[in-house]
Amino acid sequence: MKIHFVVGKKDGDIAYWMESLENGLFSGYVIAILKAELKKKIASVPVPQKKGSITKKIDTSIYVSDKNVLEMLSKIPQGRRSKFIRSIIRKHLAVNYKKGMPVIHACEKKDDIDSVGNPVEIKVEKTPEEEKVVVLDENKTKTVEQEQAEEPISDFKAKMMRMANR
Repeated sequence: MKIHFVVGKKDGDIAYWMESLENGLFSGYVIAILKAELKKKIASVPVPQKKGSITKKIDTSIYVSDKNVLEMLSKIPQGRRSKFIRSIIRKHLAVNYKKGMPVIHACEKKDDIDSVGNPVEIKVEKTPEEEKVVVLDENKTKTVEQEQAEEPISDFKAKMMRMANR
């Protein structure tokens, strides 16, 4: 299904995000956002380092092939789909700006999005600071030191640690 999507001059935040994406990636990210919305989750999409706004009207098309997304969009009256999609995009972008998601161009080529519109996972090497963080789930993290502090420590190891702290 092809959806005509218009970003007007009042939608400068979305236009700014669109302009920061590489050509051809916008549709795939919107599909990923809509799929996440169906699951009541937030899609991780790359955003610019700073929020911005441009006054530019952009006409584009979004190609939807996922049957769940198609079903959701078909329930919305045709004249209101763009407004509905814009509101969902804004919600997901706001959360991604707060999270400090990776800077734009996490996907370097059109090939980095699969045929269904999902971004292909790109392996990124962790920085030394990131190596120290253990992710328990999306909302909780611990440093390696905190996790080690909770581990049972042998008497010898505890004695060595006390001696090292003197």
